Amino acid sequence: MMIKILVTLLLVTLVIGKLQAQNTGINTKNPNSSLTVNGSYAGSYKVIAADAALTNTDQFVNVLGNTVAVTLTLPNAVVADAAKDAFYGRVYHIKNTSAFDVTIKGNGTQLLQTDAASIVNTVVLKPGLSVMVVKNT
Repeated sequence: MMIKILVTLLLVTLVIGKLQAQNTGINTKNPNSSLTVNGSYAGSYKVIAADAALTNTDQFVNVLGNTVAVTLTLPNAVVADAAKDAFYGRVYHIKNTSAFDVTIKGNGTQLLQTDAASIVNTVVLKPGLSVMVVKNT
């Protein structure tokens, strides 16, 4: 009888653990998405004043400067091993607080889709504006 109860408890524990493993929550007991954050979060923040190549660790980028226009090159979005492609859904928030245009450029010949009909290699971000770049395909 005692063994039957222990086995039942073990099975219930495994099932509950499996159900809870599907969603992760921070400051919430009932996450309703893959990741639910009840509060704020911080991401990587970088201030740039000259031409730069963004990396896969960048997230929030503030272009600051009053002397020259800046070009930001996005990381290579093509990974040789598709199973390891962690770029789908990657997000970059870029804000231009400089007095000059910021050019956002795809890596090499990689393209940026700005709307349903426009696919280009570069996008110009005017002073005072911001953009969110999302890797989608």
